[in-house]
Amino acid sequence: MRKFLPGATLLGLMALSAPLSIASVDMSMIAFGTTYAEPGQEYQFYNLVTNKGTEEITSLTYTQTMEGYEDRSFTVEFSPIEAGAKRYVALTAVAPDELDVTVSAKLQVTAINGETVNKNAVSGKISTLPFVPVHRPLIEDYTGTWCQFCPRGYVAIEGVHRDYPDQVLCIAYHNSDPMAVSTYADPQTIGRWPTLKMNRASTDASASSVGINAIRTYNSVATASVTLDACEWLDADHSEAYAKATVEFANLVSNGECKIEFVLIQDGLTGETASWKQENNFSGRSAEWTDPLWDTFTKGASKVAGLEFNDVCMANTLKTGSGFTASIPETTGRTPISFEYTFSNVNKIKEYGSASRYLLQNPDKCRIAAILSNRSSKAVINCDWAPIAEASGVTDVNADSIDDASAEKEYFTIEGIKVSSDNLTPGLYILRQGKKASKVVIR
Repeated sequence: MRKFLPGATLLGLMALSAPLSIASVDMSMIAFGTTYAEPGQEYQFYNLVTNKGTEEITSLTYTQTMEGYEDRSFTVEFSPIEAGAKRYVALTAVAPDELDVTVSAKLQVTAINGETVNKNAVSGKISTLPFVPVHRPLIEDYTGTWCQFCPRGYVAIEGVHRDYPDQVLCIAYHNSDPMAVSTYADPQTIGRWPTLKMNRASTDASASSVGINAIRTYNSVATASVTLDACEWLDADHSEAYAKATVEFANLVSNGECKIEFVLIQDGLTGETASWKQENNFSGRSAEWTDPLWDTFTKGASKVAGLEFNDVCMANTLKTGSGFTASIPETTGRTPISFEYTFSNVNKIKEYGSASRYLLQNPDKCRIAAILSNRSSKAVINCDWAPIAEASGVTDVNADSIDDASAEKEYFTIEGIKVSSDNLTPGLYILRQGKKASKVVIR
């Protein structure tokens, strides 16, 4: 389980490179504050790295010195940070072995791109806690291809999707275009497009800084964990997508205080009709912030064809009639509680405004997200997501010679272990009846 560094305590690394060698690295003499982790565990936090040299930076090596422990060295590699650019990079540290202690620590960069440097270290503290779940932020984009300013949101979430694909969840809700299907409901009421929201705050998020603010949220405290335990197509036709999520709170929550929802998301959507072309008010204008993704629009036409749309919401359990009870009952802290849902007729979802074109283009680029939120404030507490795996085979189950409806029903776990039909708990099972075997969800 990855851990966090509170967002208000940033380390502020500044790297300096030269054409032939790495000349030096400057680390601002600001303590990196107190970080938190579970005892004895390696944990990650994000920190801003600024390249003040003339060559790109692709790796850092640094030493962690912690009072009472042997020094630890870490090397982190990342996609290139160009000269003059800056980006948040995941660093790794290790926590003390004891619970509920606070130990002083220092971090010192010793190499950049494999070349040795020697600069002053910065100081901070590491405190251990019994429960430190990874905190994944949520960015939601309300958009439409008819909206001439919506390239702003497109560039923003594509940048996050590119830079932090495993750390930040992005979802795009389309309005009055081919992706605006009737199988989902908007989580919030908005009055203009594009609108970006982070963790469903009441205020809109800034497109130019939403990625930075999101990764700072990743570094902050989470009061509960969310884990996608299972995510699978139940059939070869991709009509049913099953997910199971487990939530664990740090402390007691009252009945109905929180809720959970499931979201079906697809990447890589394209279309040939005119309504798939993105209206573009930025043709011939300067980019609103530095990102090569802007070139598609600043150097493009007033209607941009051939775009690939990612993070598209296809269905969610907020939709009236989904049949999903989202409310979480009273739950004691550190008690896992699981929820399951199956999206049905996914392969029958049609493009908005079309009677013949289906929206499911890339089953291998679909995923399901589970989002935990506070019912009264609407604020997102945490989330998780996973790609939808193809329906697994049933090779662990050997069929017998009987093949009719009167044959005895036998139930097996996904791992192929036979279980009694009298004691089935909710979950996904393999049902064998004669020679026929199929997956079933017991509720």
